[in-house]
Parts: sequence; structure tokens; C-alpha cells
Amino acid sequence: MQLRQQQQGTCRRDIRRSHARYQCAIARGPACLPQQPTTTVLRPVARVQAANPPTQAKNGIIASSWKLSATADANVSVQESLLDYICAGPLLAAAGITVDQVKQELPTWEKLGRQLALQLGFNHDSMSGIERLRVYQYYLPVFFWVQQQMQQHKAAHAGQQAPPLVLGISAPQGCGKSTLVEQLEQLSTWLGVTAASVSIDDFYLTNAGQTALSAANPGNRLLALRGNAGTHDLELGSQTLQQLKGLTQPGSTAAVPRYDKSAFQGRGDRADPSTWPVVTGPLELVFFEGWMSGFRPVGEAAAAAVEEALLEVDNRLSEYEAA
Repeated sequence: MQLRQQQQGTCRRDIRRSHARYQCAIARGPACLPQQPTTTVLRPVARVQAANPPTQAKNGIIASSWKLSATADANVSVQESLLDYICAGPLLAAAGITVDQVKQELPTWEKLGRQLALQLGFNHDSMSGIERLRVYQYYLPVFFWVQQQMQQHKAAHAGQQAPPLVLGISAPQGCGKSTLVEQLEQLSTWLGVTAASVSIDDFYLTNAGQTALSAANPGNRLLALRGNAGTHDLELGSQTLQQLKGLTQPGSTAAVPRYDKSAFQGRGDRADPSTWPVVTGPLELVFFEGWMSGFRPVGEAAAAAVEEALLEVDNRLSEYEAA
């Protein structure tokens, strides 16, 4: 299972590093974020559809020339303050966004920021420091980077039917990958881009399969429960991604597996296939998120130096690259 795009590798690694640092800081609170004195508990996502969404962008992407008009009575000083705030964010350079681009498309940033705030259940005009940070210095820079990848993908398939672009989002467990992907997917859909998302967690072994894996590796605590390399159904994962990439025609469909982490007193099990969501084509964008997306084996010596149980996990990582 190829977990990352090969193109733009350096940029993508930078974004993943920044993503992990930034999202963990958000999750831990203001102590990790200088000049952010407000303590805010992350709110659950509110699935709200905004009224009067913009018409679909040409070719299903946001063209760089797109302009969403600001309100007629917009205060210039407020706009300048927003510009300064966006440009002070740490992700712009890694996302390939210049200050001039932000200046030219500031009304678009604000329009999308208001939609994100609506999706997240925030009051845009009275957001806390953490909420504003999430919208304008984290989610939107990543969103604009996604649009850049889509433009390049479309250009690479000019004159032919382009398959959906699959983008990997990787960060440590509990950092908010699912929330990020959920917001990116909703915002893309609002703009007329057909998008879907899937998590590596959805490909965990069934409860029976995990029990068998644990029994086959007695004493290995890293394989006793789900999580590490070796605890996923690689065939199911590969098949699902291939099916999603094949959704290029109207009416084509694919069911996306889901995993129930609450089953068997928290040990988990694959959800009944009848409950899996069905994605309908033509699909343009697929988000694939996972805490270990893109991990590669480090070799026996390096693995053993950390923990003996890591040897088997490291060995199994090669299977992920081959899948």
C-alpha cells in the first residue's frame, strides 16, 4: 500500500513534521503555544452545511485566480490584521504559499475561514486564540496546499480522465488527524470537489484475526493489541484504495470499511459491512490518514536497540511498502 505520494516529497515531509508539532501543541493547550493565553477545550465537530455555497470551481478545483468577495463594509484595518495573522503562521512556507498570494486572495481566506468556523461550531467573529489559530494558521494553509496538489494532478492528466488524487496525512496518535481530514473533506465538498476519506484504522484486523496474531506472537506486547504494523489487513486496505481510485465514472460506487473500536470491551472489531458508507463517483480527491503512514523499516539492529519486541513490527513494515 503506497502511503504517500512520491512527488513533492520534501514539501510533504515538512508539512507532516509541522502538522505533528502544531497539532500536538493544539491538543496540549496554550502551554505549548507562546502568545496564546486562552485555554480552550477542543470542541466536537458540528456537521453543518452552509447556505448558498459557491458554485463548483472549474475542473473541480479552486483555481488560483478565484476570488470570493468580502463584505462591502469590511473594515480595512480588520483585513490587515487578518493578513498579518495568517502570514505569521508557521505552515505557509512548508505549504508553498507566499505572502503575496495571501494578499491577493485574502477575501477567499476569510470566506473559507468563516465556513470552517461554521463547520467546527465556532463563532467566527469571536473565536478564541486557539480557535483562530486552528482555522487560519493550521487548517487553511493545509487546505490550500491540497489545492496545489490537485492542480498539479489535473495538469499531469491533461486531456484524459484523471483518477482521484490520494493524499496521505500522517501524525502521531491523538493529534487530531481525523478532525483535520474531516474538515478538509467537508470544505472540499462545499466547494464542489467530490472527496472521500479513509483511515488506516479502518483496516485493522478483525477481532478474531487480532486474537490469532497475538497468539502467534506470545510475549510480544506490541502485537498483543491493534495499532502497530502487522495488525492491519493489507489486502483489504489495498483493495479499498484501488476501488476508490477507480471511481472515475458517474454512478460508480465503492464501500469504505469502518472499524468499531468499542466492540469486545474496547478490543475492537471490524464493523458489519452493511454499515459501511458508500462513496459514489466520479471522485476527485481521497484523504488517507494514519499515524504510521509512510513509515519504513529501520533494520534489525536499530529496532533491537529500542526494544526486542520491535523486531517483528519492523519486519512487517516491509509488507506495507509492497502492498
